[in-house]
This record gives sequence, C-alpha cells and structure tokens, in this order.
Amino acid sequence: MTTTDLSNKVVQIKAVLKKIETNVSEVTYEEVITTLNQIYYIVISKKDNEIKDIFSSLSFNTIILFLQYEEIEDKIIKILEAYIQFVSIEAIVDQYEDFINIGLTNPKESIICLTLKELLNGIQNNNQLCEVITRKFLDKIVNCFSLHVQSISKLVSQLMAEILSKNEDCLDLFLERDSLNALYAQCEKNEVVKFTIYDLIITISSVNNTNFEKCKKAGLFDSMLNEIDSKDILVKLNTIELFVKLLSNENLYNFFEKSEIMRKLINEVQKDPEDENVDIEDKLFLHSIIKFFSSLADFNMKSFKDIQNKYDLLSLFEMQFNKNDLSTKEIIIITVGSIGSTYEGLILLKEQHTLLQTILDYYPSLSGNLKIIYLQNLSCILTICKLSEEVEKITQSIYQGIHGKPNTLKELIQIANQVFEDARIAAYAVIKGIAVHNWGLKELDNSTEFIKFILDRGQEPNRLGQDWKYSIIETMVNHPSSSTILRPDTLVKFKVYLKQGPYYKYVEPKVVVKGAN
Repeated sequence: MTTTDLSNKVVQIKAVLKKIETNVSEVTYEEVITTLNQIYYIVISKKDNEIKDIFSSLSFNTIILFLQYEEIEDKIIKILEAYIQFVSIEAIVDQYEDFINIGLTNPKESIICLTLKELLNGIQNNNQLCEVITRKFLDKIVNCFSLHVQSISKLVSQLMAEILSKNEDCLDLFLERDSLNALYAQCEKNEVVKFTIYDLIITISSVNNTNFEKCKKAGLFDSMLNEIDSKDILVKLNTIELFVKLLSNENLYNFFEKSEIMRKLINEVQKDPEDENVDIEDKLFLHSIIKFFSSLADFNMKSFKDIQNKYDLLSLFEMQFNKNDLSTKEIIIITVGSIGSTYEGLILLKEQHTLLQTILDYYPSLSGNLKIIYLQNLSCILTICKLSEEVEKITQSIYQGIHGKPNTLKELIQIANQVFEDARIAAYAVIKGIAVHNWGLKELDNSTEFIKFILDRGQEPNRLGQDWKYSIIETMVNHPSSSTILRPDTLVKFKVYLKQGPYYKYVEPKVVVKGAN
C-alpha cells in the first residue's frame, strides 16, 4: 500500500468514526466491520503516525460500542491495547473510570484479562497508580475471582500482589474494606481460586514484619489455620495438597514458621504411632505431611535443611519408620530416596546417619512390592551425578550396608532374572547407579557372573529391559575412568555391544548339505 493509499484509507476511517460519533444509526454493519479491519491492519503494521491520527478521532464511547462485535473480537482486543497505550493508562484511570469498570465487569474473558493486564502494566511503570486503583477499583478486581477462570484469577492475584506488597496505605485500605470479606467468600467456592488466594496472602504477608502482623491481625491466616485443625480429614488432606502446590512460592517456609503452621505439621510427625489415641485418620494426615516435606526437599533444599536443623525432622521420620506399619515405611523410603537424590540431601542424610542406617538394615526383611519400591529409591540415591571423593565414600557405604544374600551384586542379578518386569527394572536401575561410581565399576568388572549376565542378549525378553541393559553398558563405557578400571577385553566386548544396539539378535549360520532333505 502506497503512502497516498494509506492516507486516503485514514481519511475514510476517520469519516466513518465521525458518523459513529454523531449518529451511529446511519452506519451499516458492513461499514463498521470494514473500518475495524482497516484499523487493525494499520495497528499491526505499526504505522505510528496514522495510528495517532485515527486514535485522535476515536472516543471511549465508540471503543465500548466496538466490543459488541464478537466475530472479530481478537482484532478489537489488539486495537484496544494500542488505544490504551495511546491514551495512557494513567489518563484512563484518572478520567475514564467507567471504561475500567466496564472492562472489569465485561462478560468476555479476553476483555477482563486485557483490563487487568493494563492495570498491572500501569502499576509496574508508575507506583503512584496503586492508591488510585485501590480506592476506585479494588472491590471489582477482587470480584473477578468469582468468575473461577484460572487466567483471570492469576492476573487478579498478580495485580493485587503488586498493589498490596508495594504500598502500605493500599494494604490498610484493603484490610479495612469489604474486599477482605469478598476474598474470604471466594476461598469457599473454588479450590483453584483458593490456591491462588493463599499464594497471594503468603506473598503479601512475607514482604516485611509489618505486613505480616497486619495480615495476621486482620485474620487473613485464619482459613489456613482452621483447615489444618479441621475435624474433617478430607479438608486436612486437601489443605496439605494445596500447600504442596504453593511450594513454588519462595516465601512459603518463612510464612509457615511465622504463622505457626510449621509447628502444627511438626507436632503431627512427633505423635507416637503406638499411642492408643492415634487412629487411621491421624495416619493418613501423617502420610500427607511426610509427602509435603518430601516435595519441599525437591523444591527448596535450603528450607528443608533449616527445618532439619531446627526440628531434627529426619529423626522423627526414623521414629515413625521404626514404630509404624508398612504403608508408612513405604512413604518414608520414598522420601529418603527423594532427599538423597541430590548432593545436599545426601550430605544431610549422612550427617544425621541413623535414619539412613535404619533403612539399610531393613533391606534383608523386605519382599514383594515394597522391595521393588526400596530398590527404585535406592537407585535414585546411588545415581547421584555429583562425583567427588565424599560422594564416592557415602554411596559405597550405602551399597555395602544393604547386605544382600549371598552378596548384594549376586542378589541384584538374581532379581534381574526374575519373571516380573517391575522387579527386573528396579534391579537394573540399582546396577546402573552402581556403575556411575569408580568403586562401582571395580565391583562390576570383578564379577564374572555380572559380565556374563549383562552381555547375555537372550536373558531379557522385553524392549524396556533391553534398553536398561544397554544403558548400563553405555554408562560403564562412557565413565571417565572406564579405560583404567575395566579390563581391556571387557571394554572391547562392551563397545561391540553398543555398536550392535540394544535389540541386536545373533543369528546362527545354517549349513546346507547337498542332497539332504
């Protein structure tokens, strides 16, 4: 399109906009749609001078009128974004309150999201907008939670966190108004919204001690505390699940400590399982709390270490392991596997040492599915990637502490030859964990039985197991010390195995004798 054509198009657009402003009934549907498409083209083409010229002739009333044309909603949203930039969000908030109110109460998700985004952008660029937005629009912003739309709830939470975290006066206004009651009401209606609101509360209250005390005094924590103390086990379990989802919030640990939620969780883990007052609901709640701490170790090992240093959590796990049933033992084994799969967690287990030793001593009595779970989590610890002299010593000590019959490697080979695939895969995983280490390479290379087993392509019937065997050999060959630890003839055989691939099948040559039937 030439400059002249573009100029003529702008003149036509402005003429239609003027007709809409003066007498909308004279404008046909086709004219409006055509004009909007033309404006959209100019906006996405970033013709700045033409955009300014057009928007100078455009009023908020006309923009609001355009919102009814759903068939080109995406294009109208794009035009709206550009128009808000042209006018400035500061001017809109100050002079066009109705426009913001329409945006926040619009039935269309896209319009609400656009309004919230622009308010958020405005605050991030100009902190002085916080108080104006709080006074004029906070009630309607909070009410957006009631739509139970995740994209909207997330934006509301971000906007409120930006406003209430940065400005104490705005927090005071919020805590004094009906907005607080509206927030409580939304928590009761939808689990997704509740999660978003809890995340918001943690963020706001963790800014500083003043914010925390204000939120506490206003009762913002009451809902969380009440749910932890609920008589309904389902409410308690759902609350812990919600806390797991909140682990990505870096303020969670400090919030839990200040709000006494951490103390409540620790009290549950301290309960003696042999106490006659402990029932099945207590056990279910305990399991959910142990899983929470396991997830915390995955998300934030620093916070987990702080908890260990303050409450000796690993010793509490040990007590529960020694006194509780198989279901609790299983969860603690999985938790230890998760903790020990990182360098920091492995060191933590080594420093406390008695929990890890208790679990190692338990191995000889294992059978069935629990033994498979044990091996799976043992492999997580042994496969730790950070190789150092310290890690070598700890992992070798763990391997030697298993005490398999007649020895640990022979028992792993026996398990890897079982009928059940889950058991075989668990054994493969542990062997691969052994192969990661220098001491492990020596252990495997010194076993004639292992070399024969791992090279036997007829032993493993399924592709998944064949992939695991291939992976074990690959780990051994690619190990930095393979050339110095593995025997030369073994290394050659392994390299041939890798070259042939995981699914290679040896075909016996057939000799045909002339005259034979």
